[in-house]
Amino acid sequence: MKDKEKKSDSIGYPTLEALIEQPKPDLSGMKAHQKTLESLSKTAKTAKEKASAKQAVVAYTRFFELFEKIMEVKAQLINKK
Repeated sequence: MKDKEKKSDSIGYPTLEALIEQPKPDLSGMKAHQKTLESLSKTAKTAKEKASAKQAVVAYTRFFELFEKIMEVKAQLINKK
C-alpha cells in the first residue's frame, strides 16, 4: 500500500481532536471571540455586518453545545473502561 493510500488515525480535524484529547480544554480564546461578535452584532454600522455577526455568534453557541456533548460522551466512555 502506498503512503497516500494509508488510512489516517485522524478524522481530518486535528485542532478539534487535540482539544478533545485534553483533560480540560482551553476554549477561552473562542469564548472571547464570541463575546466580540455579540458586541459587533449590536454595534455594527450596516445591517449586513450585524446579521453576519449574529450568525457567527449562533455558530459559536452551537459549537460550544456540541463540544460539551462530545466531552460528556468521552467521559462516559472513559468511565466504562
